[in-house]
Amino acid sequence: MKIRFLQGPNAGKIANATRSQETDLLIKSGIIELINEPLPEVRVTWGIHVSPLPNVPPSIFGTCSHGCGRFVFSGEPNDARHFRFLHAHSAPPESVPEEIIEQYKRSREGKGVVSIPDDEAAALSFGRLHRKSVPLPLEKKNPDDKHEPAINAARVAAEAQFNQQNGR
Repeated sequence: MKIRFLQGPNAGKIANATRSQETDLLIKSGIIELINEPLPEVRVTWGIHVSPLPNVPPSIFGTCSHGCGRFVFSGEPNDARHFRFLHAHSAPPESVPEEIIEQYKRSREGKGVVSIPDDEAAALSFGRLHRKSVPLPLEKKNPDDKHEPAINAARVAAEAQFNQQNGR
C-alpha cells in the first residue's frame, strides 16, 4: 500500500508500506495517510489453443489481466455459453464471447483456426502473457517467416514420436 507522511522530516513524501498494526496506528493518529490507488482495468484475454499433436482437441482459454486465474474449456461448443470466467477478486464473472465460441466451433470441425502458437498459449495459461489474440487461418503461410520450416519440422517430429509411442 502507498502512504503519505503528514508530519515529521518526511512530511509530504510518499512511500510504500505493508499493512500492519503499526501502520494502522500511524494512520489513526494522523501521522500518515493511506493513498487509495484505483486498480488497473480488469480484462480477460480469450483465445483458442489448437495442439499440433493428433487426437488432442482444441480448447478455449481465458486469463485475467490481474493474474487472478485462468479458464480452460474443451467440451461441446454450445456448452461453452453456460460457463463463465470467475475472478478471484471483486470483478463480476464474464461469459465466453460469441466470436470465441464460433472460432472454437470451427476449430473442432477441422476448419483450422489457430489464434496463437503453443508457447504463447502456455504462457497465457499461466498468466504470464497478456495480449489480444488474433485468429489466423491455417492455410495462410507467411513467406517471410524464416522459422516456419523449423516449427513445422518440430511439429512433424513430435507427431511421429507420439504415433510411434502409441503404436500408430
